[in-house]
Amino acid sequence: MLSISVLRASPFRQFVWMFVATVAIQTLHMVEHVAQVYQKFVLNYSYAHGLIGALDLEQVHFTFNLMYLAALIFVMLGWLNFGKRMCRQEKMLGAILVGTVVLQGYHMVEHSARLVQFFNTGLQGTPGLVGAHFDGVIFHALMNTAVYIPAVVVFICSGAHREVFRGGDGLR
Repeated sequence: MLSISVLRASPFRQFVWMFVATVAIQTLHMVEHVAQVYQKFVLNYSYAHGLIGALDLEQVHFTFNLMYLAALIFVMLGWLNFGKRMCRQEKMLGAILVGTVVLQGYHMVEHSARLVQFFNTGLQGTPGLVGAHFDGVIFHALMNTAVYIPAVVVFICSGAHREVFRGGDGLR
């Protein structure tokens, strides 16, 4: 759990902790999508709602993905300020973060369409734009994977995971 000392930390340390939180929360979200794929294709459930089925609502998906987009934007902007401090490949890894933000932006378009469909029909589990043509469980599992793996790659390749355990302000 984040303590008050993290909130009082330097902007660099706040960036690192936000990056940690972003990757950790999306990791838990990915567990939900893996559970949905398992439920649908291994257990043959007609409705795969993941581990926290009560939260499998369009409003929740929309809100979560909007917050993930905001977190990714925060991390991307932090990277623009602190990327050089993190590693030598800051431009390439920064480009990966920008691409991830753009892809998550499209993901929000999908969830916006799903939310509008929900408001129009009153039904949960609406297909969105692409989901109307492909299996929604697979499509959203792939979409979430596509905005998760690049964030993890940047997190690990930049050494951000080591900054968590480094004392002080991470100055080198």
